[in-house]
Amino acid sequence: MNRSAEENGVVDEKDYSLDGKDRAEWDQAWASMPHRRLLAPPKIDVAGSLGSGCGELVSTTISEDPPQFSSKAWRPSENCPVCGVSTVGMQRLPASLHPTFAGGLSYGLGVWVHRSCFDGCPEAGEPSPIPW
Repeated sequence: MNRSAEENGVVDEKDYSLDGKDRAEWDQAWASMPHRRLLAPPKIDVAGSLGSGCGELVSTTISEDPPQFSSKAWRPSENCPVCGVSTVGMQRLPASLHPTFAGGLSYGLGVWVHRSCFDGCPEAGEPSPIPW
């Protein structure tokens, strides 16, 4: 089970809000992480309740989450978005999946990814998106 830092008794006193005094630290940490491109559609559902209103999935990237902030993301599935196999009990990374749809919508989704699957994806050629 993925527990948040707050559930583990760790409270982050820093202000990472958009205009917060510690926002630069947040932005730099996320933007500096490895960012890869999936060569095939993700093996997990990325449309969810969006339905077909956003159009067809046109691309998906994945970025490793900074270790100091990885507990802040909710990861609804234990399955790897690259291969579809469970990551439980395996060498895995906390990551963010970034699907982009034909209608222009793009968002980040917390995921677990096998280290080998992540390493097998080519570089995205652009900085990692910064959440929030």
